[in-house]
Amino acid sequence: MSTSKKKPSCLLFLVKVLLVLGNIYFFSPFILRFMMSGYWLGTDDEVNQRYYEKLLRRDEKILRQDFKIPKGATVVAMETIPRRDWRILRESYKISATFSFKSADFDAYLAQAEQDNQWQPLPPSDSFLIKILGIRSYIKGIRLHYEYHGKPLPKPGSPDNPTAEQLLARRRKNLPLDVSRGLYRCLTSGYDILFDKKVPCSEKPEDLNDRLLNNDYMFGVLDLDKKILRIEVQTYR
Repeated sequence: MSTSKKKPSCLLFLVKVLLVLGNIYFFSPFILRFMMSGYWLGTDDEVNQRYYEKLLRRDEKILRQDFKIPKGATVVAMETIPRRDWRILRESYKISATFSFKSADFDAYLAQAEQDNQWQPLPPSDSFLIKILGIRSYIKGIRLHYEYHGKPLPKPGSPDNPTAEQLLARRRKNLPLDVSRGLYRCLTSGYDILFDKKVPCSEKPEDLNDRLLNNDYMFGVLDLDKKILRIEVQTYR
């Protein structure tokens, strides 16, 4: 007498699938908590460091594309302020980067920059700096603040009402302008300097950080003596 094996029914198979999915659904919060606790991904400091390094690599790639930096140039310094981690959004940030060139690469890069009308000889004019540093908008904001609250405007030059000259002396320190011989290039965009389309800062007639416009910018300085390129990236949101 022969016996034949019964094939599992579709209903039984469906029940098993539902049980597996139910277990996954029930235990998923515990699995996620286990991973985020550090046993799987690492401690918070380790996760933050990996995320930070990943963002730096992405930032470097974008800077190389926008400034047409050759592969032979190396990053000698790069940091962000504030230093970001995986728990905070990428807003109101500043990037400082320095690229070093070999002699042959630097000569070729300089020759290309001298033919590009977006590069200009240092130093930039005070009127240009006042525009990209948003000094007029800052002074206007002070005046509107006191008008809104019905208070008299403080004396010009006081700590609460600085002059354009005072603001310029203070804010120009945010740019790599301590170079005796070199060229500079400034690019701006809308709300996201790294991913939005960029245009030369000279094409923007208004202050770059006007409260209604918030144009971010990249400012690069090519140091002819040290053969390095320094870039500062500034956002306003």
